[in-house]
Amino acid sequence: MSAYLLNLTFDQAAPASASGLFVPNSSDPTSKVWYTLPSNWPSTAPSQGSQVQQAAALANWGTPVADSHSLQCKLNPPDGIYIRLAPRNGWSNLPSLQLRFTAVFGRTPGGPASDALASPFVLGNNAPCTLYTTDTTASTDQQDFTPPGPDNSWIYYLGPLAQNAVGQKARGEGANNGRNCLYSFIVGVTVIDGSGNWYTYGHDPGMDVTG
Repeated sequence: MSAYLLNLTFDQAAPASASGLFVPNSSDPTSKVWYTLPSNWPSTAPSQGSQVQQAAALANWGTPVADSHSLQCKLNPPDGIYIRLAPRNGWSNLPSLQLRFTAVFGRTPGGPASDALASPFVLGNNAPCTLYTTDTTASTDQQDFTPPGPDNSWIYYLGPLAQNAVGQKARGEGANNGRNCLYSFIVGVTVIDGSGNWYTYGHDPGMDVTG
């Protein structure tokens, strides 16, 4: 199996000039791209949805693929998916930053109704996993915010790809029939700086899953 990491960077901007977008790939070649991870990273296998407390060695991970292209990740054996969120320009005292993370999945339209699977991930009971979030208290306080990891970024493990296989089995199909499914999802974060100012960022990458 392989593993892939979506890297997104974000700048601090004055409220009047902020776009609410992560840094475009044209401005930062490490942003809005997928990296293929080596088999020895991370050194400890994380649990689904958890924050990874290990620095990302982007410079050693080869040439990334823009997230506007097909990722071609696979189900058999299942590939693992990570998302990394990293501050770039304008921030001071990076360890003091706090971040709240959400990713919401929903497959893009276009295929037959029987092929509509909202997410390529499942929960422990094999039900689809369409939502990842650190926001668990339904409030606007800082309880759901977390500090960065050792490289001043936030890395989350979404888990192994599974939903295509489970969905096909439930309909009596083979678990690996070569079908290619395109998924779209929204990544959103809220950042609080050391002075208590709030900032939000969002992006809608895509991901092809073959299997």
